[in-house]
Amino acid sequence: MNEGQKLSDEQFSDKIQDTFASELSDYTDFGTAEHFVDRLLNGFWPALFYVLTNTSTRYVLSCCFKEQNCMLRLNPQAPTLVPTKYVVELCLEKETKTLKLAHVRYQFGDSDLISVTPNDPAEKLQLAMRVVLSTYMNVQAQVRGHVASAHFNMEQYAIAFFRNLRSSPIRQLIFPHIKETPNINSQGRNILLNASTGAIPKTLPFTPRVYLHVDSICDW
Repeated sequence: MNEGQKLSDEQFSDKIQDTFASELSDYTDFGTAEHFVDRLLNGFWPALFYVLTNTSTRYVLSCCFKEQNCMLRLNPQAPTLVPTKYVVELCLEKETKTLKLAHVRYQFGDSDLISVTPNDPAEKLQLAMRVVLSTYMNVQAQVRGHVASAHFNMEQYAIAFFRNLRSSPIRQLIFPHIKETPNINSQGRNILLNASTGAIPKTLPFTPRVYLHVDSICDW
């Protein structure tokens, strides 16, 4: 393909899928517990941990999903439910002043709560880290934090701006920053989020219903 040649939506989607596929190792091997903690604290959408009540060295990240029928493809041949609940607890080591993983707890539907620590077998720990990071990075960071809170939220202001500010110095100031917003979002909804052909539903761990659910519960 020649440099500068315009891509069709299908070609663009294929290129994005190739990019996602090259990064899918992040969803199959999370390495150590230290790497897991670093991804949560310093990743694309840093997680906000809360100090555990009556302590000064324990920090908690928790999430509950009310939607029980969304699917998380931990294994493409055997989809499982998105965890209805997960809790990550970190412990501050005073000597090194670093945060270490204390435990991960997660639950699917009405099943028993699964609790995992760094001392558990590697396979069990890897699965727990994958459940949390796949859920957090894809649903809360990418969809809720990036797509919904940034792109779709900004679109409503961009449309109001185009309708109401026509001959104003403010328009000249703001227009260069938001002129492409509605167009980017319109193309992104088709190329990235389309349920049957979108790059995200076809390559990342979640089925489209997850993304629709998360966008629907955002506080606009």
